Amino acid sequence: MRYYLSILLLYFIGQARKLYRRCLYKYLIFRIIKVWVLKVYFSYPDFFKKIAYLPTIKSKHFKLITSSNFLSNAKLSATKVLCKPGTNLVFGPRFIGQLPIDKTPDHVLLIEPSIEINEFKNVKVMGGTNLIIHGNFAIHPDVQSPKLDVIPVEYLGFAKLNNSFNKIRLGITIKSIQLNAAISLLGNCSGNYAHWLTENLPKLILIDEHIEYTNLPILVDDWIHPTLLSTIDFFNKNKREIFYVSRWQTVDIIRLIDLSPPSYTPPESRVYFESRNLPTPSHEYFIFSKYSLNKLQTIAWDLTKDTSPPTNKKRIYLKRAVKSTGNGRLIVNADEIDNIIERYGFIPVSPADMSFEQQITLFKQAEFVVSPIGAALINTLFTPKGCKIICLSPYYEKANYFYFSNFMGILGHEIHYVIGSQVETDNMSDHIQHKNYLIKLRDLEAALKKIVN
Repeated sequence: MRYYLSILLLYFIGQARKLYRRCLYKYLIFRIIKVWVLKVYFSYPDFFKKIAYLPTIKSKHFKLITSSNFLSNAKLSATKVLCKPGTNLVFGPRFIGQLPIDKTPDHVLLIEPSIEINEFKNVKVMGGTNLIIHGNFAIHPDVQSPKLDVIPVEYLGFAKLNNSFNKIRLGITIKSIQLNAAISLLGNCSGNYAHWLTENLPKLILIDEHIEYTNLPILVDDWIHPTLLSTIDFFNKNKREIFYVSRWQTVDIIRLIDLSPPSYTPPESRVYFESRNLPTPSHEYFIFSKYSLNKLQTIAWDLTKDTSPPTNKKRIYLKRAVKSTGNGRLIVNADEIDNIIERYGFIPVSPADMSFEQQITLFKQAEFVVSPIGAALINTLFTPKGCKIICLSPYYEKANYFYFSNFMGILGHEIHYVIGSQVETDNMSDHIQHKNYLIKLRDLEAALKKIVN
């Protein structure tokens, strides 16, 4: 009986999530309801963790181990090394107008990760995570640090970490899918556009270069937005079969093909999770692979060559529509900002209203981009090298501006921040990173004159 109740509960939670992501997010009332549900959840985490564990079939402790250490202990090596570790020297965050209190370095040295294809025998994978379970081990990527990072399966209450003993307790909530062989595109943050395009989707591009894996199916998280699923259709040249995996659902696989993360951003900081204090900003939190991003761009450009108009350099203004965001972080004087930006010849666009192919086609022509900070800026992946970007962003204590400066630096773009103070409004989020903010018009004007003219 407990098993069937757990199935029913998780089914309704999954359906509610899908319904919200597909249509309800467009309406203010449902975005407000979502925020209040999350507020209640995070106000009483211990209570909800008990509820989360109540319907589980079983829970078990696993020893945490990195992928490389597991392979070494098993006297195995990577099946294929696609890209060796490297370094890239890029600019640190640059600002026009208001400056943050904490000084940022002029340049930072980025470590580019090794990218490997590994084969694991007789293992489990879990939806909504990048964990691989083998016997008593929970294998995680080398770039992920359990002592520093919190993954969704933990902060949503379906796992408990014991850092003292380097163990994790996982609740197994749904019967496993049984497969002979598969390629995993599962991940901690698959539902986020930026994470998906930099961490998950490149794996499909990279694995397609190896004909020995041509006929293998792929595993994909079933809770991600339809726009993200459409990117698989766009790049799935081998017409691979897709198995959709629910969050925390396990899949038993005789032969798993796993690619190490081509890029990595922690889902949440353990410092913030345990203390509600932001960690000291550092460029080391955000890892990007120039190798994989260039591969993704090249193929995307090739697939849209027949639909792209002749080269016509454009000035693009990405508008952060309320309906496309569930976490607030809106510019309170947006109307005045819009007027100034459009006066400089920028075309206002809303990526949320465009297909993936339309977004690639548009950004291939971009020379200048102005945008509020957000996942839509990841589309600059498809702009030609040397694109100039003005990023509008809130300022708060320990704000970390390295994510996009690292990303743009790897791509060869030039980004400048125009930051503004956060303001007290009836915002949709209490998270310090998601509060609304105000941009000074004179700072924006100064940026446009300097970058565009």
